[in-house]
Amino acid sequence: MSNGEALIDNPHPCQNCGSTLQGKYCCSCGQRAHVHRSLSAIGHDLAHGVLHIDGKIWNTLPLLLLKPGELTRRYIAGERRKFLSPMGLYLFSVFLLFAAMAITPSNDVPGIEFNPQKEESADDLTINVGKNEPSEVDKEAAKLPIWWQSKLEKAFSDREMLAYKVKSNGYKLAWLLIPVSLPFMWLVLIGRRGFYIYDHAVFVTYSISFMGLLSALAAAIGAIPVLSWVEPLALGTIPPVHMYRHLKASYGLGWFEALVRLFLLLTSVSIVMVSYIAFLLFVGIL
Repeated sequence: MSNGEALIDNPHPCQNCGSTLQGKYCCSCGQRAHVHRSLSAIGHDLAHGVLHIDGKIWNTLPLLLLKPGELTRRYIAGERRKFLSPMGLYLFSVFLLFAAMAITPSNDVPGIEFNPQKEESADDLTINVGKNEPSEVDKEAAKLPIWWQSKLEKAFSDREMLAYKVKSNGYKLAWLLIPVSLPFMWLVLIGRRGFYIYDHAVFVTYSISFMGLLSALAAAIGAIPVLSWVEPLALGTIPPVHMYRHLKASYGLGWFEALVRLFLLLTSVSIVMVSYIAFLLFVGIL
């Protein structure tokens, strides 16, 4: 006799709310009839509490990888209990990305070097980009307020710390990518009726979650010396293909329309990411 059959034949109160049980779960509060008291139960509670995930992730990840448009459509249509919510998956991806980046070497902020001409004078501070001689950027930097020049000097004198701040704030403020992306998503889909801002939010959150998971996996693999080529290859080829399939299936687009709107979407993503990185640098310098 199964546990469910035993509970149906011998109902007893739910230990959480006191309702009469008629199955493996309480029909009032949803708690399991049988409460485990084991180390595995503690592990499950820890994983669920920290990552906000459960068995639904195994229904979600295959679709997110192979049929992201179907996942988005089904979730919007109301199939919520089968799949991990977009925000839950997003939190899971951020956690994995943070873990992956924590075990990979920290890099300096590339491309910009702060090189004061005279350490004792804030008026002589310059910013050199790959040059030893003052450039146009140096001349413009000299026009900045002294307090901002001092901020720049302090930040770029310890580029490793600046990179750490940018990376740390990147995790904390990554949620900003969702609301910032929504207006651009509306513009990308302009002219397509029957879709609401909620639909765009689900699409954007699932898409960002996939990119986070991909980045975490690519970073972990790329940390292996002989496989360092995997990370740039994966991040350069997989996202456009995934975004095309996701966009096409989610909004019922033909292949040509999907390609045109994909171009608009990639342009929007570039604008959002450049703005986001600039904001992280600004916050890191402050």
